[in-house]
Amino acid sequence: MNESEINAASMRPLQPELERLEESMIIGTLQNEIARLHRQGVGAVFNFGSEQDYKNSALVIAAAQQGELGLPDYYTGEDEGSAKLLAEYLQHVANMFKLAGDGDATGAAEAKVVMEIEASLAKATMTPVELHDANNSYHKMTLSQLRELTPHFAWNENFKEVGSPAVSEVNIRQPEFFKEVDAAFGDD
Repeated sequence: MNESEINAASMRPLQPELERLEESMIIGTLQNEIARLHRQGVGAVFNFGSEQDYKNSALVIAAAQQGELGLPDYYTGEDEGSAKLLAEYLQHVANMFKLAGDGDATGAAEAKVVMEIEASLAKATMTPVELHDANNSYHKMTLSQLRELTPHFAWNENFKEVGSPAVSEVNIRQPEFFKEVDAAFGDD
């Protein structure tokens, strides 16, 4: 591994991906970008795939589950340690934006938005203990029920974009998380 070459390259290898993400924000195609990343195996915002139907093992159904957060348990913590860690993470996220080419003020503002989104998702995220009970993660829905749960998310386009076969039912493992994701899409 040539560290000096890697350091010299800095963010250049990521630039096409960063530009694609920035463009998706501008032209309102973020949902398509999420699907493109899912197709590549990247769990952006949430994870999507197939699984055995928990209550009918003869069936394989589509499933969507909550995504990972930068600091899952710390957003809702009210102790001094959580507050300190969140402040450090906010600075880290701002630094990442600065490394990507944003100025200090822009990077700080963008980091604040990231933290607000993650904090709202954290409140709707199931804890590891809650996830241990399979009944907590079984919420099989028809497509019309899914559209009712998340009216701002274009599921049919998402399924098509990820290359999914025809879908008639989906296990939305954590409905409260998806309601919160949908609310974020409704805020645009």
